[in-house]
Amino acid sequence: MTISASTRMTAAQIKLLDNMNVASQRAGGLGSRLDYLQYNGVASVPAAVGTLTGHVFQEYTYTCAPILGASTTVHAAIALTASAQTAYAVIKTLDVPRVLNVTGNASGITGNVVYHGLDFGGTAITDTIALSGTSTVAGVKAFASVTSVDLPAQTHSGTDTVALGVSTTIVGFPVVLIAAGNFISAIFNGSTDAGSAAVSATLSQNLWTTAGTFTGLAATGTLVLTFTA
Repeated sequence: MTISASTRMTAAQIKLLDNMNVASQRAGGLGSRLDYLQYNGVASVPAAVGTLTGHVFQEYTYTCAPILGASTTVHAAIALTASAQTAYAVIKTLDVPRVLNVTGNASGITGNVVYHGLDFGGTAITDTIALSGTSTVAGVKAFASVTSVDLPAQTHSGTDTVALGVSTTIVGFPVVLIAAGNFISAIFNGSTDAGSAAVSATLSQNLWTTAGTFTGLAATGTLVLTFTA
């Protein structure tokens, strides 16, 4: 903003700004100070003094009671075959958006399992999870529903299986968080939850990891997340 001599305020305008509020009066009068800057050695207020960006934040409270979940919540163990299986039909709507996982049945099983489904907002997403023997390996995205999976070829002929499950401690936020500092509080089973938030520009990767384990029971497993976005 630039104030030039041709746009000098009238006495009435200066008085109006001076009397606008208490803070202005304490500062010596906003109108008088602007007039002083303009006509007492400072010709103008430079235009390029920085950029101020404002955000309108909304406070949300998200309440849910996620089920306990298991390594087979999405689908029971599926037999792997000599060739990779693409778009294996798995239709599953989760109780709340959850991070998914995979579990092999034998040491040495390798290969990628790719989940296909929808996020909290109904957008199609995928998550690729590498098998690691009999370990349960979690993904990094919260799915509201699963529509199919891509399965790798077997490592051991005729015996390999992969179970499809959900995390027992991680849920997805219903909106994108602006920053970790916008998280306000978490209550789990009636007490403050010492969990942690993961923030991302991608909706499905805004996650809350609880310090406790989900039960699905309102009496012992209700999670209340309060945040701004």
